[in-house]
This record gives sequence, C-alpha cells and structure tokens, in this order.
Amino acid sequence: MGDRIGIINKGVLLQADEPLTIYNKPRTMFVGGFTGSPSMNFIKIKSRIEKGSRSIKVNGAQIKVPEIYENSNTDTNFMGIRPENISISEPEKGNIKGKVFAVEYLSTHNIVTVDTDIGRVRIRTSAKLKTKIKDNVGLNFYHDNIIIFNGDNEIAIKSQFMN
Repeated sequence: MGDRIGIINKGVLLQADEPLTIYNKPRTMFVGGFTGSPSMNFIKIKSRIEKGSRSIKVNGAQIKVPEIYENSNTDTNFMGIRPENISISEPEKGNIKGKVFAVEYLSTHNIVTVDTDIGRVRIRTSAKLKTKIKDNVGLNFYHDNIIIFNGDNEIAIKSQFMN
C-alpha cells in the first residue's frame, strides 16, 4: 500500500497527496465529496468572497472563516466543512438553526442529519450526545477548517487554511 493517493475524475488528476491531506484539504468540491463517509458538507454562499475576509454571511448568520487570500470570481460560492467540524448546541446558541431529520447510531459516534434553511447538513457527534428526530438544534462551525470553493470552477479559494 502506498503512502500517497490520487483522485481522478473523467481522466483528469485532481489531487495527489497523502490520504489525510486529501481528506482535510480537498482542492476541489469533487475531491471533498468523493472522500469521507459521510462526505464534506457544501453550503451555498450567495455573495462574492473578498480577499482579506475573515467571515462570510450565510443565510443571515456571520460565520468565521480562515483569512481569505484571493477574491472569488462569482456571486455564488460554496462553504465546505467536514461533519466532524460542526457541533450541535441549543438552538439559541447556534449560528444556524435546524431540526434533526435522522440519527445514525454507530457505536463510538453518531451521524446526525439536520434540516436547515441552508439545506441538509450532516454532523459527526459523540455517541454520548443524545439527539432525536425532530429536536430543534443549533449548529456551530469550527472555523479553522472551513474551505471556500469558487462557484465558477469548484476549486478551493486560497486561504489561511488552504495555502
């Protein structure tokens, strides 16, 4: 077994690196969606991303992000975040509010699916967190690991995290 892998789509090598780097820092939305179970969450951002930004507005909520090093090319972009980089809280304490749609109990952890105004979001939680279907919850994002993808080409925008 090798210590590097490559992700190819339609005959084009999108990324070749160590597996953990590909998982944590996918260079394209395809790679982020292809790796992991569950895969990366993609949340639509309906605004241009400006160089120097340290936060973005998502459905009225201000979300911290690693410093952005370049402008986006479009007014529609995507925030990518892994399920383990989201936490569940009381609704009033969350950046985004939603209702639990499903809970998968997987012994050491759970996968909680939450319906929100920004779409369906999947969160990996501790098995100790007791949530049930139809619970109202708040979602908070660990901002150090957020990746912004340019809506034109689905390539990660350079940032403090994706440099």
